[in-house]
Amino acid sequence: MCSSDLEDTAISLATDARLRRLTAAVALENGATLLRAGDLTRDHHVCAADPWMNGYAKPDLAHPVAVYHPVKAGMTAVADALDRLLGR
Repeated sequence: MCSSDLEDTAISLATDARLRRLTAAVALENGATLLRAGDLTRDHHVCAADPWMNGYAKPDLAHPVAVYHPVKAGMTAVADALDRLLGR
């Protein structure tokens, strides 16, 4: 389910930008190589035609869904990119 609430969208985008900046800064400070998974998945957001993550779902104990959690296709794409980054 895609949010149509502009305030929620703005908060999500700001949080994403802050997490990206902090993660990059910490990686740089510690000499770590950073795999920018968000760049890989940008066109597969929750509202995309081919989403690589679950969207919001009302709680349903009979059919549990991990809200905003990557699906197999997304995790596979990130794992493949990590293999390439590590030279495997």
